[in-house]
Amino acid sequence: MLNDDSVFIPVDDAIDRFHNHLLSHERIVLSAKFGDGKSFFLNEFKKKCANDDNSPYKFITLYPVNYQVLENKDIFELIKHDVLLQILQLGIIDVDYKVSDEMAFAFYLQNNFCTVAESLFSMLSSVGFVNQTNQSLFGVFLVIKWLKSLKDKVNEFKKEVDQTVLLDDYLAKFDKTSVYENDIITKIIRDNIITYERRNNKKIVLVIEDMDRLDPAHLFRIMNVFSAHMDYGYRNMSPIDNTLFDNKFGVSNVVFVMHEDNTKALFHHFYGEEADYDGYMSKFYNKDIFKFSLEEEKEKYAIRLIVQNTGLDVYRVTEFFENGFLTSLSMRKIVSAMDKVEELFRSLEVKEGVKPDPQLLRLFVIAKRLGISNDYIVLKIAQYFSNIDRFCIDRLLPLLARNPKTNTLDKVYVQTDNYGICYLLVEDIKNNGLCSYSMIESYNNHNDGEKKLKQKIAYMLSLLG
Repeated sequence: MLNDDSVFIPVDDAIDRFHNHLLSHERIVLSAKFGDGKSFFLNEFKKKCANDDNSPYKFITLYPVNYQVLENKDIFELIKHDVLLQILQLGIIDVDYKVSDEMAFAFYLQNNFCTVAESLFSMLSSVGFVNQTNQSLFGVFLVIKWLKSLKDKVNEFKKEVDQTVLLDDYLAKFDKTSVYENDIITKIIRDNIITYERRNNKKIVLVIEDMDRLDPAHLFRIMNVFSAHMDYGYRNMSPIDNTLFDNKFGVSNVVFVMHEDNTKALFHHFYGEEADYDGYMSKFYNKDIFKFSLEEEKEKYAIRLIVQNTGLDVYRVTEFFENGFLTSLSMRKIVSAMDKVEELFRSLEVKEGVKPDPQLLRLFVIAKRLGISNDYIVLKIAQYFSNIDRFCIDRLLPLLARNPKTNTLDKVYVQTDNYGICYLLVEDIKNNGLCSYSMIESYNNHNDGEKKLKQKIAYMLSLLG
């Protein structure tokens, strides 16, 4: 868990990547470890979209953790309920939307199905037919005659109801339709979303949040409810919707938020190692998975801060810190480490009136403040010299060669990788603090050369506070 790091960490790069991902993917799995900032990232993305007049996106967000105690059919009712509430709040419902005769007819059937069925059963029973074939034929005839009577009832029903009443009634009391049914409320949602998107040049994004907060059994039960709309036709025998909710509700994108690696492990635990996980998950995303990690964003941001505060390039800063070290720290500590760095070596001079180049010294101060040990820094600097890293030698040799007792410039012995034992001799120190030097091969055996180099480096670090 990342504590208050989200206060500091910008996720602009990830937001740009996700924006492009939305443009090219209709169904998306946004994957990150539990506690690794998925919800924070989505909230930042939503905020940026809300503050950008040119952004095409509006969001409907569902939290299935609220559904896990319900039966499958009730889960879908709650989904419709949540979606309907949110499009009302977002102003997506068209005030001029009309309920057609067909829609009123369907709504009447849904809400009066038992009454119709009981009436029909009563009529069939009253004629005393026992032959199944004759009973079926007569039943068809009776149904046709009933259609006129039912239509009259629908017309009467429609006179008494307007859209507001219909929606209020649905929100107050859910009907008991099948999980697969493309019912009247679904049609109202879909029609209004499609109309809103077309008129306003917007894209409605349906986000299914916090799926990694579900216990495993409920996770797959709820995922199966969503996937059911791809696997089956609706109860009214309409064609199979093979594009999931993007066609079902008319939204442009659907985003499932989870830790995909963990979901894969749970899937094989539930269904066996031979079960087709990729085939199962392909219903929830197309092309590829969008992976996000606030820890990775944190490390990138920390490196960027250090680069900005030292003037060094990204490679030199990155290779100085072991992998994972920066992500283990709080951003508050990282930001604080940048404060008043040069105050610690303001009095240092490489020659009279000339201050040392500050870039590497800033890095060393920041590293010490972040908890990097002196021994580690000494080892890294010794490696720079062994590798004859001219960038580092130009900047550090004037400090290492200075004898604190005599204030003269000593030879600095180095065990190099390519030239054996050499000594470095400062030839000149420029006004920018950099030096020119000569490297001379040593024919004497200086077994203590590396030890003395490390002592000089340790002394220099002591001057940095």
